[in-house]
Amino acid sequence: MTLTLVRLQDIPYLDLSKLEGRQVVLMPFWDGSSWHAWAPVQGGYLDMRPVDAAKSDYVADRPARQDDLFVPFIDLMWQRASWPDVVPRISAVIDDFHHLFASVAKLEFFRRHSGDLSLFDHEAFAQTELEYMVTVARSIFDLVHEVVRILWGQYTRLLDPNDERRRSACQLPERFARMVLHDKTPVSQDALVETYALPPALCEAYLRQLPFFVQLRALRDRTVHGFGAVPRISFTERGFAIDVDHHVFQGLISWTDEHRFNDRLVSLLPVIAQLVVGTVNACSDLMRAFSAQIALPPELAPGKRIFVRCPHSFVVGPLLAAVRGEIAWWPPEGGLTADRSAGIGVEEASVPK
Repeated sequence: MTLTLVRLQDIPYLDLSKLEGRQVVLMPFWDGSSWHAWAPVQGGYLDMRPVDAAKSDYVADRPARQDDLFVPFIDLMWQRASWPDVVPRISAVIDDFHHLFASVAKLEFFRRHSGDLSLFDHEAFAQTELEYMVTVARSIFDLVHEVVRILWGQYTRLLDPNDERRRSACQLPERFARMVLHDKTPVSQDALVETYALPPALCEAYLRQLPFFVQLRALRDRTVHGFGAVPRISFTERGFAIDVDHHVFQGLISWTDEHRFNDRLVSLLPVIAQLVVGTVNACSDLMRAFSAQIALPPELAPGKRIFVRCPHSFVVGPLLAAVRGEIAWWPPEGGLTADRSAGIGVEEASVPK
């Protein structure tokens, strides 16, 4: 490992010419052949040359490894919206993404090692993991809405004086549910525009998430508020399954014959896939809509992208395949190894290769 003292201005991927009060969150840099990382010391930063990274967000032109992830939400927020009061919320959302991936990996571990875990209740393992995932996914919606609320309330100024007066006079609600629902009735786009002076495209993005959010909240309420546990999970020879007729999943999944284990049970995999991919995509969709309408400062690492490496990224490819309807059950051999993806986002075609 090589150690060299450098100044912040000397870090190769940074452009500090238009910082505009944002906080610089240093990340490792993959230059295409080797890693660089910086640790703060008195008088500057130590330029270190790690051999590799096990878990990290990092800056690069393209992913260092095929299964490293490109998440549009993470890239946009670190690059253009890293104000000091926003950064902790971004970090919390990213941590929750990691936790969701880890939970999927645990479910696959329980499935693959069912023979070694014969003394344990596989269904209880899966049940509690699903309940945790639902709770985390629901909390992410409030976190990303809080990011929008801070950006809109503290870092946005509208050119039209009348719109600016409405924006400054009426803060966004503190919770995602209060933003999109009024007494359990969906709020209209016109009402959001009129009340908060929000751009119509951002309102559309909020309302696009409403059907998924309502089902997610119903699942969470059953778990947290004592309205009953999430639907019972059964362990079958093909993997974990749930009751096809359970009302909570009506409209969430279009069940096909490939999903069926028998007349009553269907695969849990598409539910898990919709839960994880839908939540991550909701974050990216909302922030893309925001940045398309509101001028944010330029990228701190121009021309670079932020990638995510985590030990459980191998689950993302099969989750995306399940959402696309390409697979219905966990792969029968070798775990979740099919078609590892280089990205997860609203538009997969936009993922850098």
